[in-house]
Amino acid sequence: WGCWTCLPPHTSIIVCDGEMGVLVVGRLACSAAHFAHLWASTGCSVNSPRSSLTVLSTSVVHRFSCSAQSLGERKKRVVFLGTPKVAADVLDTLLDAAQAENSIFEIAAVVTQPSAVRGRGQKLLLSPVAELALHRNFSATQILCPEKAGEEKFLEELLKLKPDLCVTAAYGNILPKRFLDIPAYGTVNVHPSLLPLYRGAAPVQRALLDGVKETGVVVAYTVCAMDAGPVIAYESVIVDDIIKFPNAVIWISGT
Repeated sequence: WGCWTCLPPHTSIIVCDGEMGVLVVGRLACSAAHFAHLWASTGCSVNSPRSSLTVLSTSVVHRFSCSAQSLGERKKRVVFLGTPKVAADVLDTLLDAAQAENSIFEIAAVVTQPSAVRGRGQKLLLSPVAELALHRNFSATQILCPEKAGEEKFLEELLKLKPDLCVTAAYGNILPKRFLDIPAYGTVNVHPSLLPLYRGAAPVQRALLDGVKETGVVVAYTVCAMDAGPVIAYESVIVDDIIKFPNAVIWISGT
């Protein structure tokens, strides 16, 4: 961790996988030294490529991006998992970032819940994430819809994809250890609360019912326990007295 432990809270950060691949994730939720302590508390070794993250100042993002591409390194393969509209918004943002000129990652596949009966007409409809993936020119073979994330066939398909990283947002399925062991650098989750507050389902609704004055969204490393991994970055929003649930979801997902 070296000199990076001196970074102050709220510093814009880059998570580096140790092979010059970088992913900008926002602002550091705590000092880098405290983040290192949180990371160690998960039992992960900071020397392991699978479990270690290096916190860098954003001033080096351009240098790292250019270095990675100049060396001819392949783009990092990211698999996205999500289901509702709020997750589709996250996917849309990631796809835009993946198409940027200096991007060093690509969305290799999308995982979502199977089609379900919805609406007044009780029609069998794709999830919003699946609809967006098709709209953004994903093939049917790139959209995986297992009933459970622990299904043997699904895990075999994920292994074939060889993901470097998985990103989840409101996926709606428990991820077993066998899943978490597959991506080379682990899985991160986009969660709409300021963890450790409001772990689990319906965090926005519960926050509004409790009358909180501040909430937000975090990016956290995924471990086997529910929403218990180290928080990598966060963005907070102020909640006023008249905000409604749909507006809150749109507001938070926009961060």
